[in-house]
Amino acid sequence: MRPLGRADRQGLSVATVARRLASLSSFFAFAFAVDDGQLATSPVARTERPVAEPSGTVPLTEAQTVALLAAGRRLGAKTAVLVDLLLVDGLKLGEVLAANAEDLAEDDATLTVNRRRGPVELDLQDGTALAVAAYLDGRRTGPLLLGDSPTRLPARLTRFGADYLLKRAAEEAGIEQPVSANVLRRSYVGSAHRNGDSVEEIRNHLGHQDSRTTRRHLGREPGA
Repeated sequence: MRPLGRADRQGLSVATVARRLASLSSFFAFAFAVDDGQLATSPVARTERPVAEPSGTVPLTEAQTVALLAAGRRLGAKTAVLVDLLLVDGLKLGEVLAANAEDLAEDDATLTVNRRRGPVELDLQDGTALAVAAYLDGRRTGPLLLGDSPTRLPARLTRFGADYLLKRAAEEAGIEQPVSANVLRRSYVGSAHRNGDSVEEIRNHLGHQDSRTTRRHLGREPGA
């Protein structure tokens, strides 16, 4: 296997190239562990890895964060849970939408999410746990977050539905910049880092395989 050269990168973003190299490195490391000695060296070991540019997504300021959390609670328990899980607990939108009520501990303080390397138990912040308990109101089965449809039985909240709730919360909070699940997750990273969490601690919490992905989330501060 030849190294990944500039011609191979044509049309690919720097972040895409970096992710693919990280995946290849993990694959060959696994191959060595399974069948030691089959390969003399990893074919991508000496490949020059591009430096990923900071993300263009602008996270929320501390004032906007406070306003959005308050707006979520004014709009109801479901919106509060969605905003909290993304902004305060740093979950991916896909993890939130895939979660079930059964994935919660009895006290609603721990949520089990499924990631590439298997299930992970995440301790929820106190405010999130209270919002979850208020929203479920004793329900212990089915999707964690349900969608609202006047024409069918309650079903799992969709990405479209979640995006609608976030846009409503942003409008209620008076935030003019675009607000998405990605913005909230990146805002979580910045807040956690400012509060003393190390990059490695944040990486482990988010489930990033490479700390460079976590550092990209710290590359752009509000107002920059």
